[in-house]
Amino acid sequence: MEREEWFTVPEAARILGVGRQAVYDAVREGRLRAEGQGWARRIHAADLLAYAIRTGKDPRAVVQRLQEEREVSPWEILGWVLVGLGLAWLLHELTKPRRT
Repeated sequence: MEREEWFTVPEAARILGVGRQAVYDAVREGRLRAEGQGWARRIHAADLLAYAIRTGKDPRAVVQRLQEEREVSPWEILGWVLVGLGLAWLLHELTKPRRT
C-alpha cells in the first residue's frame, strides 16, 4: 500500500472540506469506501474523488487539497481523477433503474 494514495479520516475530512464525523458517517453508511476499522481507517484517493463527485463537490478544489495534503505529482492526481470518474460512472450505472 503506497502511503501517498491512502488518507486517514482527519485528512479525508480536510480534503473534502467536512468534519471528521461526516466522513465516519459516510463510511458507516456505505457511501464512502474505507479500509480498516476505527481509528485505523484509511481512504484511497480515488474513493475520495468519486465521493466528492457524487456529492456535488468541486473536483478541482478536492484535487487541490489532495495535492496540498500530500506533495504528489500532477500525473498521480490525473490517475486518481480518472479512477474516481470511473467509479462514479460505475456506481451510476449500477443504481439506475433497469428497463424491461
